[in-house]
Amino acid sequence: MIDRNELIEVIALALDCPTASINFESGLGHHLNWDSLGHLCIMGALEDRYKIEINENNITKMLTVRDISEYLENNI
Repeated sequence: MIDRNELIEVIALALDCPTASINFESGLGHHLNWDSLGHLCIMGALEDRYKIEINENNITKMLTVRDISEYLENNI
């Protein structure tokens, strides 16, 4: 099971923002720092933290924290 707080910390660090500004509905285009470059930073941080490789198809599907959490639950 993915620790929700840890996931939010990884995302906040990648976006260089406070963890309090991230929730499960935060996502690409719906958070000040989460733009296309921020999205790639998040994907890289997830790959590093969870020792996984995320393919391009999945990168384009994970648009919110909830999407990311579900992907990780099913793939690690």
